[in-house]
Amino acid sequence: EKNFASFFEIAKQRNYILFLEDAATPADEIEVSDVLFNQLIQHLVDFPGLVIITSNTKANIPKALAENLQLAINFG
Repeated sequence: EKNFASFFEIAKQRNYILFLEDAATPADEIEVSDVLFNQLIQHLVDFPGLVIITSNTKANIPKALAENLQLAINFG
């Protein structure tokens, strides 16, 4: 958690754009109860800047994160 907080604070101060590439693991295989995963999701949701998440399929985006997206663009 401390590392997440530090990273996101620096990203906020420097107006970074966060880019998250598609994970190889389908979202349904991620333990939603995993504390670190939930903390990461919360930091992403609270981040005031631009966060770009890429995926070749909607199934790879965790439901907890997908529910908080402001915009989704489907190509193809």
